[in-house]
Amino acid sequence: MGWAAKRYFRCGRDCPSLDIALMVGRRPEVGMGLREKVLNRLKWWSILCGPWQRLMLMDPRSFCELGLNQRVILSPDPVPALQAYDKTEARRQLGIECDGRLVVSAGNQNARKGVGELINAFCDAEIGDQDRLLLIGSFSKEIRLLIAGMRDSFRGRQLICRDQFVSDVEFSQAIVAADLVAAPYRDTERPSGVISRCIAWGVPFWGSESGWPGWAMRQFDAGYPVRRSTPESIACSLAAALDQCKQFTQCDRARLFAEFNSAENYQSVWRESLPLDSSLRTLSAETFLDAKS
Repeated sequence: MGWAAKRYFRCGRDCPSLDIALMVGRRPEVGMGLREKVLNRLKWWSILCGPWQRLMLMDPRSFCELGLNQRVILSPDPVPALQAYDKTEARRQLGIECDGRLVVSAGNQNARKGVGELINAFCDAEIGDQDRLLLIGSFSKEIRLLIAGMRDSFRGRQLICRDQFVSDVEFSQAIVAADLVAAPYRDTERPSGVISRCIAWGVPFWGSESGWPGWAMRQFDAGYPVRRSTPESIACSLAAALDQCKQFTQCDRARLFAEFNSAENYQSVWRESLPLDSSLRTLSAETFLDAKS
């Protein structure tokens, strides 16, 4: 892609100032065969050969793994500012009782996001009678059938199903309302908007140890791991996470992450190459990134 673009702009045309944005960088090569590794590196080399002045990478994990490259810049991935309401008010706005502990899965509810495992773990976990699981977002057919076949496994009103389109306000309220956000994702290589909000807003998450969720968990001390060795271990790790989240506190790096990913800093980073905006103050990614994590 980059090589072709560079060739296009060299064919007698004036080359404008270009920046390019990518959600992820070069794919991690763990488990790849030789042919896959060669193709992976060739694709990345082709992108770097492009005519752009800056390659804006949205994924901080990829940015850490790539090492130093003057043309590759970490772009903020804007996280909305946290609304004024607290956990209790957020639950009231959603029509959820305020007693007991609340586990939340927000967004599309499907197998790729590990929702089936979450439901089974919640049924089997040693938790209180007032603890609840909120599933809010569009349900896949598979998840609807799973829930329909498991109604008798839930105690009282513990399972709250909101199979619906979720507005930005409701999405934010669901995360703020949670004692623990569930993110046992199966597809773990791309950044997660849910997890980014958890980190920035100081809400702990229960997530996969591998890929992006695991990296974020270690980088920001942001949550608790899903133990996937057996179904029993998944349920135990959920119960343990719920017990531990009372003592959860947001670390300093997470607060810096929130500041870096503000809408204001996003605008500054994208505008700083413009002559009129050369005096803009932008926050450095190094303030919250630890390359050793």
